[in-house]
Amino acid sequence: MATLGPLMSRRLSLLLFLSFFVAFVAAHEHHDEELPPGQAITFDPVDSILWTHIFFMTLSFGILFPTGMVRTLRCKVCC
Repeated sequence: MATLGPLMSRRLSLLLFLSFFVAFVAAHEHHDEELPPGQAITFDPVDSILWTHIFFMTLSFGILFPTGMVRTLRCKVCC
């Protein structure tokens, strides 16, 4: 009887591991009852938590991450 190779065994293990989470995804409610009929979005206001999230994402990916990349690349080229 032929045995599975290490790569195939890893893939099957990963597939088995991920299959345990299917029930959690399928059980998630989608909050469709909060939408008015015929509408794609609600009229809820954008609260401060979302604005804070937008601010920190802009700060991290728009300023800090590019600055760190440029400084790191420039330092490695010089040394």
